[in-house]
Amino acid sequence: MKFTIADDLIARCLDGRATHDDVRQLESQLEGDADFRRAWLRIARLDALLHRLGRSRGAALTAEPLGAVPLLEASSWQAGWRHAVGTRALLLMVGYAGLAIGIVFASVVWAVAPQRAAEYRRIDSDGFETGADPQVTGLPAKPGVWSGDQSELVRHDGSVAPRSGNRMLRFASGWYEGKPTQDGQSCDVLKLIDLRPYRHQIATGTWSLRITAFFNVSTGAIEGQEQCSVAGFVFDTATAISLASPVSLRDRSLAYACCQRIDLDEDADTWQQATTEFRLPAESAFLAVHCGVSEYSREADKPPKRFLGHYCDDVSVTLVRRPDVP
Repeated sequence: MKFTIADDLIARCLDGRATHDDVRQLESQLEGDADFRRAWLRIARLDALLHRLGRSRGAALTAEPLGAVPLLEASSWQAGWRHAVGTRALLLMVGYAGLAIGIVFASVVWAVAPQRAAEYRRIDSDGFETGADPQVTGLPAKPGVWSGDQSELVRHDGSVAPRSGNRMLRFASGWYEGKPTQDGQSCDVLKLIDLRPYRHQIATGTWSLRITAFFNVSTGAIEGQEQCSVAGFVFDTATAISLASPVSLRDRSLAYACCQRIDLDEDADTWQQATTEFRLPAESAFLAVHCGVSEYSREADKPPKRFLGHYCDDVSVTLVRRPDVP
């Protein structure tokens, strides 16, 4: 393979000595020569490897390991390039690659260099294996407990077994003690989670929060168009301690998200997953997790619905930080 750009031009572009004319020559060759672009990609991969070696070995980085790296095919051109760059230039390449030759090389490095993976931190996982039945008082009185409409913790029930462990949550009816209205076609439960132990991460404004739950229905228990959903609402501390009713969650939250309601199927052997995710404001201090089932109906003044065999299990809350998209 023969190239029209001299080896020392590539060396100058990699170690930071390139002029504007050098960059223009390199851009022209990259644009018009497919073989050269492929070779340049191999060089960029080598550069990415040098970055990793530099981070892991620091000042101890030498050119010695490069002979064992099969990223460049042996050729007279590559041998000349290695000679022109030399050990010192290879070290400088770690610092200057992507800066010295402008946007063209930077975009190529981005295409082949390892990208930062998303980060995940599970902060709560509830399979309903411990604790008492949920309270029937609307909002939870303190973090770590479930409360809301009538529900209970059960073991294997009818045709449904817990998704994991020995217990699961059974939704009972769309009513809780002191509810301001007697009509309710949904059964909703809530859990308050203290986010303050994670305030240093949340304060960066770069983390999202994901809530996942699983739902199931006993065979023959569906009476209409019944659906499941999960939601999350975050508050600062002052707002969290002053909440009085579940109906105020959306209006008083710093941010919230709710998954699209999912129609429940009649297969008692499978659990249906519902998930929602949203970016956390830096001031977030408490999270209200909501899980619920409902019967879609436009009829008014119906009595609270009784659910005959509707279940929830394995509710998880995870902090997520994804790499920025360029």
